[in-house]
Amino acid sequence: MGSSIALLIAIAISGCSKESLKDAYDSAKSQTQDLASSTQELASSAKESVSTAVKAVEAKLPSKGSMVLQSDFSIPDPQRASVELIVIGDGRPNVVQICSYDPTSDQLIYPAVLLHGPTDLTSIGELSGTSVACDLYMQAESSSVIAMTKPGGHVDVMFGPLNAEDQTLTATIQPGEVTGSDQKTYQVQGGQVIAAVNTEGN
Repeated sequence: MGSSIALLIAIAISGCSKESLKDAYDSAKSQTQDLASSTQELASSAKESVSTAVKAVEAKLPSKGSMVLQSDFSIPDPQRASVELIVIGDGRPNVVQICSYDPTSDQLIYPAVLLHGPTDLTSIGELSGTSVACDLYMQAESSSVIAMTKPGGHVDVMFGPLNAEDQTLTATIQPGEVTGSDQKTYQVQGGQVIAAVNTEGN
């Protein structure tokens, strides 16, 4: 671009005709446009490369899972779900649990949903095709009502296939009933879960 401007100055000093000056100007303008277009193409190409790299990294990240729960109890669908099978030992039943939060964290993330129930199974893979009677706990936010299954009550959770590649396990929550800390009874119509497998408890 600097050489084009120098060329214009040289032509003006030498006293060229208006036509020559216009031709030189048009040539310089064309070169400038070509440079801008080339720069834009390079920027666009670099942006696409970064986008592709980000998508490739995201594809390798572990799933956070998801949960959809239909209930008279007002609570948003959690943005994550994990499942783990905790081996107790000493002849006691093991425990399977599905959480919408990180059970190892000191900070509880809302909305919070917890399902847990006893099982004789010893691995996540064995859960596929089985049903576990689970206690259910729900809370929309830290200051809101807590809903839970009544003592002796439960909701059945039917586990689907394990996706070994994504390390996720599907589950269907069957209808049931919960009682709130506000002394009201709420109906759970059911729900669907895609839970990220947590192997730390195994």
